Amino acid sequence: MAENMTQSGGELFLKGMQQRVDDTLAACTRCGKCAEACPMAEPAGLNTAQGPQIVGGILDLLAGGQGTADAERWAQVCTNSGKCIRACDYGVNPRFMVNMARIASKAKLHSGWGK
Repeated sequence: MAENMTQSGGELFLKGMQQRVDDTLAACTRCGKCAEACPMAEPAGLNTAQGPQIVGGILDLLAGGQGTADAERWAQVCTNSGKCIRACDYGVNPRFMVNMARIASKAKLHSGWGK
C-alpha cells in the first residue's frame, strides 16, 4: 500500500514539474533579458547580445529538441544566483527554466544508456 502511495506521489510530482515546464514554454517571449542579467554568461563566453537565440535554445531543450551549444553552455554554468528572475517581465522563472534545460541536456546526452 505504501509503495502505491509513493508511486502516486512521484507521478503527481512529475506531472506537476511537466506542467510547470509547459507553462514556461507558453509564457516565455524569448526576449533574452534573463541571459543578459546572468552573471555567468559573459565569463562562460556567451554573447549576451545573442540572448534571444540562447533562450530559444533553452526552450528547444525543454521541448525535447536539440537546443544549441550556447544554451547547453548556459545551463551548465548557471550558479542559481536568481538575478535572471528579476529581469523577466513576463512571470517566467528563468532559473527554473535553465535548470530544467540542464536536466534535459543531460538526459539527451545519456539517452542511449540502458539500451
